[in-house]
Amino acid sequence: MIIVGCSIAPEYRNCVSSLDPHRRLAPAFIAGSDRGRAAGSRALKPVDAISATAAKIAAGDLSQRINVAEAEANSASSPPF
Repeated sequence: MIIVGCSIAPEYRNCVSSLDPHRRLAPAFIAGSDRGRAAGSRALKPVDAISATAAKIAAGDLSQRINVAEAEANSASSPPF
């Protein structure tokens, strides 16, 4: 129900105070999502390299080779964070 001319300050303070714990946790969630995105990107680099080489082979460049051992070594040598 909306009452014209009535202050909503008490309800607003109640809503804002109930969000305080979530505001404190927001930076942790943002940092966690950034780390997850970085780890996922790093994990997919070998797959991207293999896909690019496979596309060149499919286009007719039969001199291309997929070096799986090198792709695995590159992904294993990168630090986790």
